[in-house]
Amino acid sequence: MAQTGTNLLRDMLIRVLVMSNGVQTRRGALALRKDLTEGQQAALVALPAGSTWSSVHERTRTIADAFFPVAHSLTDRIGATWPGRFEQVTRAYLKDNKLPI
Repeated sequence: MAQTGTNLLRDMLIRVLVMSNGVQTRRGALALRKDLTEGQQAALVALPAGSTWSSVHERTRTIADAFFPVAHSLTDRIGATWPGRFEQVTRAYLKDNKLPI
């Protein structure tokens, strides 16, 4: 279950990276080579693997560290409102419960 969750987070990261590059999302793994920079591809390949709780936590943290700066920048660029209060409450909950991120 946790592995499925991190895969969903990785997929959201990929969508945000593609959108930040100003291209329309295409279907298929090969399209990502055209839509992502080499650095972005390398970051995705470097995501921690494994199915232990510690590797899942590390993968979640790594994805979040990559996601939030890109998502914030993209939100500003398109003139959307970032859900700052939601992020603040969520981070506080995670910290209070000693969960990663």
